[in-house]
Formats: sequence, structure tokens, C-alpha cells
Amino acid sequence: MGEKLYENGAVAFAEIEREGDAQRIMDGAIANSGRVWGTYVHGLFDDDAFRHRFLAHARRTSGLAPGREQICVSAERQKRIDRWADHLRRSLDMNLIRELAISRS
Repeated sequence: MGEKLYENGAVAFAEIEREGDAQRIMDGAIANSGRVWGTYVHGLFDDDAFRHRFLAHARRTSGLAPGREQICVSAERQKRIDRWADHLRRSLDMNLIRELAISRS
């Protein structure tokens, strides 16, 4: 959490609407140059397509050659989470855990 102050011509990065709140608010900031920006939005780079476009644009505007490959982290992350969840389902006695949780409350 933080508080933003728009100084030296900086503008908002995005206009967002928080879940359950009808009022839209300005989020983050972009410097005059457009080369520096920040946001309070969590997980912005988790979206593979956004991250690929962002990095391609950053490389292009910096005079760098395009990246050699693009890695889809989100798909791989979900596979790892699913594999871990399957392992837990096989390894844990959920009925016993429920019983223990109820008896302790």
C-alpha cells in the first residue's frame, strides 16, 4: 500500500475499479518520458501476453534485438500447482484433518 503524488508532469498509469467499489480511481504513475512507470496493481506481469508485449516494446525502444524465445510462465505455473494439489490429495487424510479442525474449534 502506498500513496501517490503526481509531480513534475507525471500522469496516472491506469484508471482502475476495485471489486465492490463503484468509484474508479487513478493508479500508479508514468513519468514525462514514458520510460518510467509504476503501479499498485499486483500480478501485472503474471499475464504472459502482457509481459511478452511489454518486454518486446522495451527491447525495441532500447535498440535491442527481439528476444529469442517467449516463455509462458502462467501455463507452467498452473501445471505445477495442479501437480502439487494432486500430490496433497493423495498424501493427506482430509477427513482426519476436518475432524481435528472441528474438534479444536
